[in-house]
Amino acid sequence: MSECLKLHISQVFKDEVAKNGFNHVSVAKIMKQSGIRRQTFYENFKDKFDLLDYTIKSMM
Repeated sequence: MSECLKLHISQVFKDEVAKNGFNHVSVAKIMKQSGIRRQTFYENFKDKFDLLDYTIKSMM
């Protein structure tokens, strides 16, 4: 998958965490807000913790 898509998912994740807190963010919410399918999410990330790790690393 493209790095652009991963960055888009990461941005949606950051927005959701800012609004709702990490514990209240689900893969389903991320999918809905980013307009991707479940399969697309899991092709890029193992779970929301993997997405968190990617997001932190992309900010460095």
